[in-house]
Amino acid sequence: MFSCPPNADSDPASTELQDCFCFPRYHAELFGGQLSRCVSCESYEGLLCAGGFLPNTEKVHRQPVALPGFFQTGLTTAVECMLEMADGSSICLGGAACLNKSVSCSGEWLSGCATGAEGVLCGECAEGFGRAAPDELCEPCLKGTWWLIQAICADVFQKVTLNFALAIMAASAAVKKRGGLYTSVIRLGMQWLTACSVLAHFRLEGLQAFSWAHALRDRDEEASAPSFAWPEVTGLFRSFFNIQVLPSLASVYQAASCQASEMLPGDRVAHMVAPGLYELLLPFFIVLGTTVMCMLVVYLCVPIGNRCGIEFNLAARERLAKAKATQKLRRAAEPILLEEGMSWEDVEASGTLEALSMSKIKLLPFHAEYFVTTMLRRSGTWVRILRAKRALKDPELQAQHGRFSNFNVFKEDVPPQAMALVAVPADCSDEQFLAELALAALAWKLCCTHRAVAQSGLELASVARAFLAKFRSADDLQDASFKDTFSMMVEDICAQLQLEEQQEEEQAVESRSSGKQLGPGDVTALNFGLFTSRPSPLTLLRQSSPVIWLTLLMRMWPQLLRSYLLFIQCMVVPEDNGASQHRLVHHPEVVCWSKNHWPLATVAILGLLLWCLGLPLALFLKIWRSPDRLSQENSRKYGFFIEGYEPRFWWWDIVVKRLDIAVMLLIAYTSIAPDDRSKLLLFPLISAIQLGIACCCKPFANDQAQILDFLEVVLMGSRFVLFAAIAVLLVLNPSSRTTLLVSVMLLLLLLVVSMFLLLHAASQKMREYLAGEHHEDEEELYLEQHRHKTSFKELGVQGKERAIRIFLPLLQEDEHTRCVVSWSCFDDKVLFQSQASHCSSGYRPQQSTIVGSPRSPRLQWMKQARNAILRVGRSYQEATLAQAFEEFVSLWIRDLQQGQLPAVQHVLCSLAAANRRVPAALRRQSAVPMWVSEVHRLCDLSDPNGPQGKAVLSLQQLTAALKRLSTLNKADAVMLVNEVSRVLAQCRGAGDVPLEHVEVLQAAAEKEEDPQEEPPPSIMANAESLTKDMQLQYLANEVRHWRRRATKLGRQRQRQPQGRNKEIMATAEPLAKEEQSQYLANEVRHWRRKAKKLGRQKQKLIQRRNKEVSELRTKVTKALTLMNAPETPQRTRGAVQASPPHFLCSSSVFGPKLAAARL
Repeated sequence: MFSCPPNADSDPASTELQDCFCFPRYHAELFGGQLSRCVSCESYEGLLCAGGFLPNTEKVHRQPVALPGFFQTGLTTAVECMLEMADGSSICLGGAACLNKSVSCSGEWLSGCATGAEGVLCGECAEGFGRAAPDELCEPCLKGTWWLIQAICADVFQKVTLNFALAIMAASAAVKKRGGLYTSVIRLGMQWLTACSVLAHFRLEGLQAFSWAHALRDRDEEASAPSFAWPEVTGLFRSFFNIQVLPSLASVYQAASCQASEMLPGDRVAHMVAPGLYELLLPFFIVLGTTVMCMLVVYLCVPIGNRCGIEFNLAARERLAKAKATQKLRRAAEPILLEEGMSWEDVEASGTLEALSMSKIKLLPFHAEYFVTTMLRRSGTWVRILRAKRALKDPELQAQHGRFSNFNVFKEDVPPQAMALVAVPADCSDEQFLAELALAALAWKLCCTHRAVAQSGLELASVARAFLAKFRSADDLQDASFKDTFSMMVEDICAQLQLEEQQEEEQAVESRSSGKQLGPGDVTALNFGLFTSRPSPLTLLRQSSPVIWLTLLMRMWPQLLRSYLLFIQCMVVPEDNGASQHRLVHHPEVVCWSKNHWPLATVAILGLLLWCLGLPLALFLKIWRSPDRLSQENSRKYGFFIEGYEPRFWWWDIVVKRLDIAVMLLIAYTSIAPDDRSKLLLFPLISAIQLGIACCCKPFANDQAQILDFLEVVLMGSRFVLFAAIAVLLVLNPSSRTTLLVSVMLLLLLLVVSMFLLLHAASQKMREYLAGEHHEDEEELYLEQHRHKTSFKELGVQGKERAIRIFLPLLQEDEHTRCVVSWSCFDDKVLFQSQASHCSSGYRPQQSTIVGSPRSPRLQWMKQARNAILRVGRSYQEATLAQAFEEFVSLWIRDLQQGQLPAVQHVLCSLAAANRRVPAALRRQSAVPMWVSEVHRLCDLSDPNGPQGKAVLSLQQLTAALKRLSTLNKADAVMLVNEVSRVLAQCRGAGDVPLEHVEVLQAAAEKEEDPQEEPPPSIMANAESLTKDMQLQYLANEVRHWRRRATKLGRQRQRQPQGRNKEIMATAEPLAKEEQSQYLANEVRHWRRKAKKLGRQKQKLIQRRNKEVSELRTKVTKALTLMNAPETPQRTRGAVQASPPHFLCSSSVFGPKLAAARL
């Protein structure tokens, strides 16, 4: 008799041991071809033990086979497959399907794979198949090389387009130097998303919980599951982290592998290395694609846009807008000029228009008579042209023309350009003036008729000035023109002028080629802030460097690092008897560091050294070697990497941020940690270290209440919470319900942080938009009232402004929240108050927002939330002011190593006030002297048009001055601060009262005796010189203007201007012409008085100003008494100093009174 081993049985009437077979959940262990024992399969994961014999065989025992979703690597081992098909099933079909021979099977132990997949873990694609990405399914290949070329072009275009837009944003922000930090906010968001996106690499639902977590849990049915109970929200996390602005157009990975298989059939190494070669050559393709796109933009898009009237640089847009405004002014002023016998060419020749700002030119068409009769006559060139035209028409002077010159200027058609060349004193005699006019007219005539001047291409005015400098009279010039040597002399003059122009151009080209900074005019003339108008191909390649650096380092660098690490990422594949092999994760058929792996590993090592390490190092060295790292030119080129940081932390993004992302990717995509659970436990530690470094160093600039540091802490904190929560769940392995709740909360956290980031980006963009608004409310209102026709473009602008008016109160602080610093170099105190309260005391801000804050009580809670979220409340602004003074002290003591502190508040405020007039594009060496001169101008009381030692500063201006001071070298910074301290001490420490300042103060006191506003200028006086019809139109416009102004200031929301206009005109129509004018003038006076009463004449303001006037009068009386005192004979007018005494200048009304005296 025989007996079967334990857990085995046999069919009835069996007589031999070979008839024994194992029960289900056991498998046979043979010895000498006979069943030795049946081994339990309970400890086997992913294997099915059916027991018994295989069908249609002669008593062959069933061995363990892989379950669906697993790949069998040994008799008792199986590994879970990572890839899933579209229906959610695994790409590995298990071993049971191989027994039926219904699918293709791979491996020594025959595991089934889906269509198109083969090899170990079904990780390779069969012939004629390829995958779009390393972690996607195999799909049929398309034939032909054109597919690969099309895929490469589409991929490069997608990568270049978005970064081209970001480079334009960064360069434009550097050119405009506005207050927005939206590029820095975008950069922070991209870095945060890149660091958190490593979570999408892990299959959290398939992780095995730690063994101690099972021992701590109750032994219920739910707790007995060995896997980590992560809910199936991983797909949502992956979708969130893989958000793309532009969709993927083609897959080069699949096209390259398919092309390699087509060219080298059966060569698995070529199939594997082809995508790696593309990743290695991708930076070259990016440089080529960026250059091609820049060429298309510069050589095609910009010329087409210019022909359509669209400009792409700041200078051209301003020039075009000024030309349009000048045309409107010309149409309005030409009738008045004709009445005076002048023309518009005379206005252009006088050069008056070049000195006018854009806002003035826009307003002047509605005051054309004032422009012609008053503004033009302030120009000396216009006066000379006017005098020349009147002199040429004077019959008495025509009769005496021989006395002035042999050249009869009265018979010549003298253009206004020649008249503008006359340079004589205003009080010269007619003889002297006509003599100079004859010389200028003859010089201009010779320039226009001489061939050498025309061939030289020089401006006629420059050649004519050379003639005026060479000859003293028209007779001398006329005699010289008759000589044979005159042509040679003209050629010599033209050659000299051409040589001077050529030298200037060569110096400009040399400065640009040597890397020196561009001037403010050059920067504003760059299209998109990057390109000159018609650059050569080599120059265009050099000017495209900002786009190339941004594309390679910001967007491509993490992708390249991830791709190269995937080429050497290995995993442990267990086999029988405890053995294992290290295989590539995305090519499991290849054993790591084997002969087949070295080609791909070589590509990865070259890419890591050349691009992932070389690119940041090259950019770091390029900026580090720059003499002025934070200059406007560097900000224009590399602003996306260095803007927003403190000057000493300019390298933070290039070094620290790159290192942070590199460590996260190294842990995620390499075998530094043994398994995925260990990697997930390391991520919170790295995030906590990065958060601690950010909190300790605070590398970002202190602009806007340290908003960037705050955003960095919020993003780093949310990243730590994300990884820490997953690590805690992995360690504790709670119930599925708890895990589901935590996962949903983490997903909501990501969404809230993203919305928070977008809100700040929108706020910064709005701030940048407001910084570009240079028109005040009154000017815009006045233009609106005088505009009779509205074009589609104006409707679009109005719609844009209306949308901004709606969203602005939610994204920006209002005038009641925004604070300013009122400073005087003669007062010990610095006043910090809201802009609204300062405006009510007579201050008018230089730049006002387009709308005010909402008054509805329902929006107050939204305003409070806005102040807290956007950090724009008063407490944040107070902290910013304190931080600015603290940083100045730290800079002076620690960085500049100075032991004696200056007057901190006065030095910093004076530097900030003077810095507003120092162009941002100046180099450090040129900025320091100009900064010093502006400080002298700030404290110069002898200049009636100067600031008179007072300034109203915003917090951004304080931080900007402090940032600029920190960029100077030690010697220049110390010299600047000491010079400012000396100037302030001289102003504040003067003990004598200059007589001229006392006279100014006396005049101011006399003007302030009556606190009421000065009577408005006579409306009828302005209308007298107009025709009757123009008088009525002018007066009607004035009525509309002042009535709408009163309506706005009085907060009257009833919009009835059009009906009231008709009522006024209907009342005026039956009257006579003179009565109509008088009626409309009365209406103007009425509405103007009402506007001023509602806007400024408040009872409290009148009382306070009366008190200030009395105090000022008392101080002036004391000053006069001290000057006339007999015991101080040294106080004479010749011995007075240039600064008033401190007790006079400490008054809070000193600046306004001097301003009133000037007026």
